[in-house]
Amino acid sequence: MDTGTLIFIVIILAVPWLAVIIYGFASNQGIMKSYKSLSNKYQFETDFTKKSGFRKLPAVKGRYRNIPVEIGSFINQSGKKSHKATYVKAACSNADELEFVIVKKNHSNEVKFGAKSFLINDTEFDSKFIVNTNNGERMFALLNFSIKYKLLQSLNVGFNGELKLEGNNLSYVENELIKNNINLLRIEIMLHLLCEISDELKSN
Repeated sequence: MDTGTLIFIVIILAVPWLAVIIYGFASNQGIMKSYKSLSNKYQFETDFTKKSGFRKLPAVKGRYRNIPVEIGSFINQSGKKSHKATYVKAACSNADELEFVIVKKNHSNEVKFGAKSFLINDTEFDSKFIVNTNNGERMFALLNFSIKYKLLQSLNVGFNGELKLEGNNLSYVENELIKNNINLLRIEIMLHLLCEISDELKSN
């Protein structure tokens, strides 16, 4: 094999890897920019040390509306599949031991959550979301107009995760990283929503 052919083969083999590296670098830049924006806007502490392969998995934490909160990236392992994901967490007071999961209504979620679905008796909301809960009466009271409105609005910026209450921890998790302004806007909406739910749990 002559030198020219060998160089050509090496270049052909290297191009896909080079594309992956460039894409990973550009994506990391977007993620880091998003977390720096969150840190500056809300004066959160930052942790930029975690990563998986080429991908950085930053996190920020602090207090918003006097509620301990955290936003971060992680590897979400589901069976044999893994996804790079984002979480938003907010502490809350949950004396009634309420539990719930709220997801966007689609075919896969109806299979997973539909059997335990709780209807809010709001036609628009019930057509867009599935709610599972251990206390229907408490859940009905919690989902006031403001909270339902914010959830419906979140669909416009791609809500497609799980909003969950377990114990004293509220969380939203989605299989997406904060790589652009739409992702960032959605995560900020969920931060505000979790804190509003936390306040509502405390006041009722």
